[in-house]
Amino acid sequence: KIKKEYIIMEGSEVTFLFQFGLLRDTVTMDSSTLTLKVLKELACDFINTRCPDHGLSQLFERLLLFKHDYNSTNILHLITNSTEIIDETLVEIVLTGDKIPAPVQNEDVLVRPHTLTVHSYKAPTFCDFCGEMLFGLVRQGLKCDGCGLNYHKRCVTKVPNDCKQDPNKRRHSSTLLNVPRSPSQGSTSSLISASDDNQTTT
Repeated sequence: KIKKEYIIMEGSEVTFLFQFGLLRDTVTMDSSTLTLKVLKELACDFINTRCPDHGLSQLFERLLLFKHDYNSTNILHLITNSTEIIDETLVEIVLTGDKIPAPVQNEDVLVRPHTLTVHSYKAPTFCDFCGEMLFGLVRQGLKCDGCGLNYHKRCVTKVPNDCKQDPNKRRHSSTLLNVPRSPSQGSTSSLISASDDNQTTT
């Protein structure tokens, strides 16, 4: 029996199974035409046929295919090459939890850079990019004036332009925050001094 299956494989046919939840189907095809792309296309066809009302967009990019290996401590292994598919392989179809954005118009693609300023923290604070603590006594890191996230100085070059504050509000706050602080403080001091002088003369 084993020899017969081997001859079938050498004869360019391979039979394997797709599984998605409780749904399962057998697939037989020419092994010489089986690539990872073809395997994912077959998985898409399987889901579209068995779950026609799934309502998912960009199904191809959402798919992850795993091979069942009951001899391993990790039963599921991510398939990275079509050569891993042999006779009677059980291929588990998994949909990624992250939504992959569908193609949109250029006006919908918004770049929202963070407005970062050096900040001194009075309480232990962690970097919102790498998760490690911001060390030091003063000026430990950078804080976004828009969304309030905190980062190491070494991490800011890797932070994506995804400030969560409303862009209109952020534009307004950035205008206010970008006014040089020293002159504004000096102007305030001058006004206070002038007020005191007026009160003294009166």
